[in-house]
Formats: sequence, structure tokens, C-alpha cells
Amino acid sequence: MLLTTFGALAFFGFIISMYFISAPPSIEAEVATGDSFDPGRRQAIERAKKGSAEDQYALGLMALQGEGRAQNFGEAIKWFQQAAKQGHAGAELNIGLLYKNGRGVLQDYAQAAQWFQKAAVKGHTEAEYQLATLYKVGQGVKHDMKHAYAWYNLSAASGYEPAIVARENISTFMSVADVAEAQALSRTLMEPKAPTTQP
Repeated sequence: MLLTTFGALAFFGFIISMYFISAPPSIEAEVATGDSFDPGRRQAIERAKKGSAEDQYALGLMALQGEGRAQNFGEAIKWFQQAAKQGHAGAELNIGLLYKNGRGVLQDYAQAAQWFQKAAVKGHTEAEYQLATLYKVGQGVKHDMKHAYAWYNLSAASGYEPAIVARENISTFMSVADVAEAQALSRTLMEPKAPTTQP
């Protein structure tokens, strides 16, 4: 019995230690320990700590993409949230994508929709597209083909090719009157838009 208990404790200790060994280090930790000496990265961290939304966003992207190291979704969302507090539309989009895909956070379509909405009202093209898709399928928001068309329409107006294709596809399931209403809704949603910071 004692041997079994000791074996179980050793096994769980091994699992826990492997987790901490394999957990990706934060960007700040890498720079602090010199694991990834990069003067540009070090300067970006300093500017981000002082409140630069662009640098916070850039650090979020570095953590998200990995860039020669393991992806770190928790680190990415930390930086994106700091940039989003300052209204950075690209950061808001990426937080929405993390919630939509359940990366670094529990999957939550309602949260994704809220973040896409924040960026979409600023005119962020991909956020408009992502929000439209949620309306089309009814994830995180009420299923609404007119709102889906309206947001696709806004994204398509900026030349975003996936939105152009999606707008054409969705229109085949709508009446002429519904399309006209959705187009009018697009004009309503378009004004006024705050200045945006896009990637």
C-alpha cells in the first residue's frame, strides 16, 4: 500500500514537473534571462510597459505566432487585452478570435461577438467579416441574416475578398426586400466610426 502511494505521488510529481518544464516562457521572461536576446524586442517590451498600444499589440502577435518558439496564447491575450483597453482594433479582433477558437481562454462565442463588435464599429475589415459570420450561423448572437449581410457588405466595401464571396452567397438565401433592408442597415452601421488602428 505504501509502495503504491509512493509510486502514485512520484508519477504525479513527474507529470507536474514536465508541465512546468514544457510551459512556454513569457516574452518578458526570455528577455530578462537573455534566452532570446533581441534589442528590438527588449525595447518593444519597455514601450509596451509604458503604455504603447502598438507595442502591446506587436508583443501579442509575437506570442500568438510563436516566431521561433512555442506559441503562448495566455501571453498573447495578456498583451492584446492591454492594447484593447486603449481601443486598438487589431487587438480586439485577435481577442475575439481567441475566444471564438478557444485558444488561451475557454471557447465563448458571445465573448467573441462582443470583441468583434468593438473592432467592427471602428471599421476593422476582418472584424466586420467575423461578426457577420457569427450572425449568419447564430453563434454568440441571435441568428440574423440581415445583420450578417450588412456586416459582410461593410467588409466587402473595403475590398475584403472573403466578405465579397460571403455576401454573394448569403444573398441567394434572402429575398430582394431583405437584401434592400440589409443594405440600408449597412449604411446605418457605418456611421459614425471612430478612427481605427489596424494591423
